[in-house]
Amino acid sequence: MLLDVLAHRRCEIDVINGGVVTRGELAGVPTPVNEALSRAVRARETGELRRQRRGISTV
Repeated sequence: MLLDVLAHRRCEIDVINGGVVTRGELAGVPTPVNEALSRAVRARETGELRRQRRGISTV
């Protein structure tokens, strides 16, 4: 996944973490970490989130 993001290619975040979020919603189980991670990676893919020296900003 990291190599995809660094190469500006779409990665499998929706399949891996998005699947956890979807199944959590269906089961009524909150998955806030997976939701945040999915949003952050998608934002990085689209350029909305840029790499910073001190980490990433909140999405």
